[in-house]
Amino acid sequence: MQPQHIPDLISKLQARLATAPLAQEQAMHMIFPHASATRGGAAQKTRKSAVMLLLYTKEEAWHLLAIRRSADGGAHSAQVGLPGGRHEPSDDSLLATALRETYEEVGIAPNHILPIGALSPVYIAVSNFEVMPYVGYWHSQAPLVLSSYEVDEVIELPLAKLLAPGTKAAVSLRTPAHLHRTVNAYCPSENVVIWGATALMIAELEILLGA
Repeated sequence: MQPQHIPDLISKLQARLATAPLAQEQAMHMIFPHASATRGGAAQKTRKSAVMLLLYTKEEAWHLLAIRRSADGGAHSAQVGLPGGRHEPSDDSLLATALRETYEEVGIAPNHILPIGALSPVYIAVSNFEVMPYVGYWHSQAPLVLSSYEVDEVIELPLAKLLAPGTKAAVSLRTPAHLHRTVNAYCPSENVVIWGATALMIAELEILLGA
């Protein structure tokens, strides 16, 4: 299923992802200003995974769909992230991984998503995953069905608020992987803090949207 009409924002972003240089180094400076390399410290053999940055309209405003992962005690327990997960041998590609995982986690069928393009891959040292972020347009919205095992809640993020000046801030976090860490993060509301790899992906998307 393809959308009957592709909005201008999606068309422009699709063209930028297809032709323009990506912007991970600039995004790294926004989120990790003291990092010396975009992929430093990656293991020689990484586990592959993929996530989906889903853009959609609600009440005439653009949104990004995020999730809060289940509190399972793992490295990413209770964190705000994006639908996605590890690549399986049955997946034809990493894009297929992102689409499958999105369906499994939040119930959005692959034919309701128009893939737009890919951002820069991101290495996550704590889990040794190399994550490929894809951008998609969720054009045929239907009620979500959450995986009770993997997802605690869906978080709908209005782009105008998420990317507004002043939304990013230095925050101090306590996580299973880091007992204490100060990071730059997106803080669109009091109980939503988006940091780490997810923040890096959103920052690259922000740069491309503003290019």
